[in-house]
Amino acid sequence: MPPIPGIPKPELVGDELLRQVEITRGYDSQFDDYQLAAALGLPEEIFRNRMIWAQSKHTKNLPTYSLGTPLHIEGDALVVGDVHVPYTNWEFTALVGAIAKKHLKKPRQLVIAGDFFNLDIFSDYANLITGPGWKEEKHAAQALAQEWAEIFDKIYFMAGNHDRRVSRKTDGEMDIHDLTELLSVNVRKIQASVLGYGNLDSAGVTWRITHARQYSINKLTVASELANKYQSNVISFHEHHLAQGWDRYHRYVVVNGGSLILQSSVPYCSLDDNKMPNFCTGFVMVKRGCPYLFGKAPYTDWERWL
Repeated sequence: MPPIPGIPKPELVGDELLRQVEITRGYDSQFDDYQLAAALGLPEEIFRNRMIWAQSKHTKNLPTYSLGTPLHIEGDALVVGDVHVPYTNWEFTALVGAIAKKHLKKPRQLVIAGDFFNLDIFSDYANLITGPGWKEEKHAAQALAQEWAEIFDKIYFMAGNHDRRVSRKTDGEMDIHDLTELLSVNVRKIQASVLGYGNLDSAGVTWRITHARQYSINKLTVASELANKYQSNVISFHEHHLAQGWDRYHRYVVVNGGSLILQSSVPYCSLDDNKMPNFCTGFVMVKRGCPYLFGKAPYTDWERWL
C-alpha cells in the first residue's frame, strides 16, 4: 500500500533498520556505510548513529517521536498565505488563478502558506460584533478550494496560527488534515502539513516558505532573520506585508508575500483607528527559481501580466 499523502513514513530505526541493512547487503555484500546509507535514503552520519543505536541492548526499539517532515515541493508554483476565509478579498483570489493559467505550465501547483481558515469559532477572544459563523466559513472555504482545484493540479496546505486554533481547542485531536477534508476536493490534489514551513525547489533554487511565529511592523525584518538562520531564500507570511529584497548580508532573497484578507471586513482591525500597518494584498509566483510578487496597482501592472 503506498504511503498516505502528508503522513510521514516510519523511521528506520532499531531492528527494522538492521533488517533493511541485511536486505540491502543481499544485493551487494561489498556495500560500505556510504553506499548503505544512500540505498536506504539516509545521510551517512545519521545512518552510522542509528546503526550504533540499533546495536544497543535496551533502547534500540524504543519509539521516536516526530511532528513529521516538512512539505517538499518540486517545480514552479503560485504561493499565497493569510487567506482568512471568509474575510477574503474575493476579487484578488480570482487573480491567483488567472496568473497561474497564463504563466504556469501544467501540472500547476499552489502552495497555501498558512491561515487559509480564520476559525473565529475557536478563537480565545470574544467577538466584538456578530460576524460570519462556522457554516458560512466552511461554505466559503469549500467554494474557494473547489475553484482553485479546477485550475491547480496540486494544492499544498501549511498550518498557520489561525488554522491551529482548532488544534488548541481539541487538545491536538484535530488539525489541518481534518480541516482540508471538509473542502470537498479530490484528496489526490491536496497535501497538508501540520508544520508551518516547507521547501520549494524551482530550477535548482530552494525557497523556504514559512508562516513564521514572529511579527514585526518592519517589512522583511523577520524574513531576513529566518534566511540567515536557515541559510535559505525565504518567502514569509503572517505579517501581511508585501515586500521583496535581500537579507541583511545580501546572500539570500527574502519576500513578504502579502495576504488575501479584506482588512475592512475584520472587526479588530477596522472598528477603531490604530497605528498598526495596513494589510497588504498580494501573492507570489515562483517561476524558474525567481519570485514574482503581485500586489494592487500600481504595485503591479496588471495589463502586462493579464
